[in-house]
Amino acid sequence: MHRALPSVALFACLHAATAAAAVRLLPAGDFAARDGRPGPGRKWKLGDADGERLAQALNSRKTPLVIDYEHQTLNAETNGQPAPAAGWATQFEWRAGQGLFATDVQWTARAKQMIEAGEYRFISPVFSARKADDRILEVLHAALVNFPALDGMADVADRIAARFAAASQETSTMNPLLQKLLAAVGLAADATEETALTAVASLKTKSDEAESLRQKLATAEGEVSALKARHSGTEGEGLTAMKALQTEVSSLKAQLAARDMDETVTAALKAGKLLPAQEKWARSLTVEGLKTYLETAPVVPALGGTQSGGNRPAGGADDAQAIALKATAYIDEQAKAGRLVTAVEAVNHVRAA
Repeated sequence: MHRALPSVALFACLHAATAAAAVRLLPAGDFAARDGRPGPGRKWKLGDADGERLAQALNSRKTPLVIDYEHQTLNAETNGQPAPAAGWATQFEWRAGQGLFATDVQWTARAKQMIEAGEYRFISPVFSARKADDRILEVLHAALVNFPALDGMADVADRIAARFAAASQETSTMNPLLQKLLAAVGLAADATEETALTAVASLKTKSDEAESLRQKLATAEGEVSALKARHSGTEGEGLTAMKALQTEVSSLKAQLAARDMDETVTAALKAGKLLPAQEKWARSLTVEGLKTYLETAPVVPALGGTQSGGNRPAGGADDAQAIALKATAYIDEQAKAGRLVTAVEAVNHVRAA
């Protein structure tokens, strides 16, 4: 669930800014800044799929993309100066082989005059990129500049990265909690959102069913008590109804116990606290007795559901089942001899044989 913090960079497209409405923000393909970023032997990557995704994300934004002067939007925090806009854009498109374009830039009168006079020549977008493979993730805003991607840009990039770290802190602190929640429902930390939601919905359904049974049981028990009070020692219709209710109460209790037993056995098998061959024995116990046993039962490393990280053991499922059967037989054999053997000891004995 953990996501690495993306790197953030400033880059000036190597073409002149014009007063036209359509402006290229990023070039297509692989590219790097003139100061060597993203690093030796590396280049940022922007293919058609990512380009289309960026255009779609920008088009769905409610706030227009701002184009300022010299990245003053970023520098305002440190120099205290205003950060006036040079232009705004709300429509974007990806042009295969060319790059990402803002197609409806509305320049301010001042910016248009400065561009036409040659006082500003370049567009420098601010974007985030994934550190693992340098793929472009998001375009944040842009600026009119004349000396792009050289002196001073690294400091500005560091400040942007710090902003990303602060914005991501809440998500990062949630990751351990999400991992614990996934583990609680028996899912791996990298489970998909769909799988997690399905598991939670299943648990909610089971919980609702169990609660319904408990409510029916409580109601039935109350009616039985009332009938006993009214018809104590009396035969007839009242006593018949009471016996019927007692039968219903017994049935509801059996259903609850069966459900609890299924959930307890399934969880114990998955956790490696029960051998598959022990399932029949486990179900012969009461739910309370089984839970008491499982509280101190060790996990069997050879058969635990998560010991191999999700990979099939070298011997396959058949070998695991064979080990379980032999271990159970060994436990029974030792019990007849008056010696109590744990599941771990039994498995170790079988594997050493």
